[in-house]
Amino acid sequence: MARLHRIAIGMLLLWPAVAGADPVSCSLQPPFIIRPSRVSGTGPSGAGPGGCFSLNGFDNLEVAIGTDRMLGPGTLLLDFDGIVKDLPGDDFAVRTFNLWGPLAGVTRAEFWLNGKLQSSVEKTLGPSKLFTFDLASVSMNQVRLVNMSVDAGVKNQATMYFMDAAVTNLTPTPATPEPTAILLLGTGVVALALRKRHPAAPGV
Repeated sequence: MARLHRIAIGMLLLWPAVAGADPVSCSLQPPFIIRPSRVSGTGPSGAGPGGCFSLNGFDNLEVAIGTDRMLGPGTLLLDFDGIVKDLPGDDFAVRTFNLWGPLAGVTRAEFWLNGKLQSSVEKTLGPSKLFTFDLASVSMNQVRLVNMSVDAGVKNQATMYFMDAAVTNLTPTPATPEPTAILLLGTGVVALALRKRHPAAPGV
């Protein structure tokens, strides 16, 4: 993936093994039933076999986010094709992988709507668990999980590993009309207006 950096280079070597990886259960318990449509990472991040995410045509991947003094914190971006609204109870869930850096701890969950930060919450995570979050009166279409662990300068010691994520509800984004369709519609309106202003001659 274009935005995956240093850790990704090493993790790419694992991707040919994905086809032979044992499948895992990739369905969270209700009400968390809608998984992200796109998954990406920034900073020190990468992917390997064993989870539920899909990246660049590869399936059943877990995604790792680390820390780096130069690159900053690794961030996992989860995009949804629609608006996720705040409903009673928790609205977003993420399941961690069984790998977990000994220095990994606090994750900041940021909720974004159309590129604008709506709210955020920090929570201490751990391996092989399901963690849930409440949107707290905001709506969103992207979650960013940011590794807030203290970077002790020890490679991979603060890396977090995630295997699945989902939300409870989604209002699909209306389809945007194609530019050509808009142009044809506009042309038809102009033609109709001209026809009203200049009626056709009798017999035409």
